[in-house]
Amino acid sequence: MPDDEALVCPGDLVALRQCDHVDADRPVRLRVEEVWPSPEWFSWVTLYGREVSDDPRRHGSITSVRAYRDALRQPGAVTRTPAPVCAYCRERLATGSPIVSSAPPRDPTLPGPS
Repeated sequence: MPDDEALVCPGDLVALRQCDHVDADRPVRLRVEEVWPSPEWFSWVTLYGREVSDDPRRHGSITSVRAYRDALRQPGAVTRTPAPVCAYCRERLATGSPIVSSAPPRDPTLPGPS
């Protein structure tokens, strides 16, 4: 469902209490890699990603959870992560300089969009 995609996106950090996901035996922090939308009559959405944990045995392990939609709407449950920026663009943004593509100019004699 589009609503699921608005709740959480790949790259987000999700912190779920034990009561925030289906069949849970403990709290989970997860760096989301995939969001599997559920039919709107389900109260949860399936998230796949890598666990973020202080326990070295769990940290980085691939995990899936069925998080309740209401839990994902709670303040602090989802932390948006901005897209990574390359060093060149980061430097240009910091100095206010334009970001110029390193791609060669397009040959106007070739077919395609102009």
